[in-house]
Parts: sequence; structure tokens; C-alpha cells
Amino acid sequence: VEVAARGMIERAGRAEPPLPLARWRMRGQLAELRAPDLRFSTQEVGALLAGAGMELPPADVAALAERTEGWVGALALAIRSLRDGANPLGRLAAFAGSHRHLYDYLADEVLRRQPPAAQRFLLDTSILEHLSAELCDAVRGAEGAPDSHLLLDEVERAGLFLLPLDDERRWYRYHALFAEFLRERRRREGEGRAAGLHRRAAAWHEAHAMPGEAVSHYVAAGDPASAAAIVEREGRGLLLRSEAATVLAWVAALPAELAYWKQVVKDS
Repeated sequence: VEVAARGMIERAGRAEPPLPLARWRMRGQLAELRAPDLRFSTQEVGALLAGAGMELPPADVAALAERTEGWVGALALAIRSLRDGANPLGRLAAFAGSHRHLYDYLADEVLRRQPPAAQRFLLDTSILEHLSAELCDAVRGAEGAPDSHLLLDEVERAGLFLLPLDDERRWYRYHALFAEFLRERRRREGEGRAAGLHRRAAAWHEAHAMPGEAVSHYVAAGDPASAAAIVEREGRGLLLRSEAATVLAWVAALPAELAYWKQVVKDS
């Protein structure tokens, strides 16, 4: 009963109703329950599993809570999958945005209900770990209309699993499972746009002194040479500051023929 009740309130609380909420909030006349308030804690996830007749090790309970980020709908689907099949721990490890029931729900009840411009925005920006309006504009390029500021605001108001990372709402991220769903949707549609999106994302991150993100996007764009050039340019300075782990993480993304930096790091 609690799961169903939380799920109904969560769905209702994701989108903002057409009411003067800001004025009521300022006057102290508004009590709000939003999706973050309704997330299940690790302890509550354990209790939910126990109520379903499943006892998992504490580490796996914590992993499920982290994987779903306490989202009620995803928890219900995950528990059903774990209960109905063999090898529950394997199923837990494989639970992702491409899970058939979760995918169908997000495709039919979330993405399909959005206008075409919002759908295109969600799919294109799903390549990003973190989003800002400026970055989204750069990634979308000349095709990007309307303005990303407006679309981010609309996506957040619609409750589409977009989580602000600061109080100024300059940076966001998608719920991990929703981002995986969007990327899987892109893959199934067989679009050829991903390389261009990643290339523009890489150029933006490189221009804004974010080399790690630039390396990842250049590799995803099929341009490992540009990624290696960043490692070559930035790597030695990081090694001198004893940040070998950072350089190794970049090098791990490079193809084997361009990964000579592994030996440089070891020798350092």
C-alpha cells in the first residue's frame, strides 16, 4: 500500500501544476512533497524487499537503493524482476534503463507524451553526464531550437527525471536509469547523430578546461587521436602534481595503440 501511495504522489509531484506556487511559497502558504521527498532510503528498500519475501545482503540492498536512486516505480519493477526469476543477484546487477518493463514504461508513459522538440532535446542531451544550458546549446548546434534554457526549464517543470545540481539551477543531471533509457532509445533508433553530438560536446569541454570530459567525448565520437592529444598536453602537468590516477583514467579510455601513456605513468 505504501509503495502504491508513494508512487501515485510521486507521479503527481513530478510536474508543477498551473498554480501560483512561487507566491504561495513566498508567503509560507505552501507545503510541498516532491519526488526527492518520496525516495526510499536504503533502510526502506531493505524493508520493502523483506516484505516481498526477499532477503539480500546489506551491500546488495544498498546497491539497489543506489541504482534506482530510491525511485518508487523502478524499485517495484526491480523487485518484481528479482522475485520472478532465478539468480536474483545477477538480475540486480543487470537492472538498467534497458530493462524491458522499465523501458516500455519510460517510452510509453514519459517520452511519447512529450512534444517533438522536447523528445529531440532529451535524446540529444542524453550523451551528457552533466548538463547546462550553454553546453546543451553547443551540443545541439545549429539544429538547436528552441533555446536550451527554455527546454531545461520545461523538462524540469514536467518532472522528467532532471535533477538540479546547484541552487542556481545552472547544472543538472538526468536520473541514471532515465539517461540509460534515452541512450538505449537512441541506439535502437539507429541514429547517425551521436558522433557529431559527442564531437561538439568534446570541443565545448576542451574549451572550458574540462579535459577529462573532453577525452571521453572524443573517444565516443570515434576521434581517439584528439583524445590522445589532450592526454599528451595535460598529462605531464598532472603527473607532476601526483595526479596519476586521473591520467590513468583518461588513458584507460584510449585504444590500445594510443595507450603508451600507461607506461609513462608507471615510470613516473
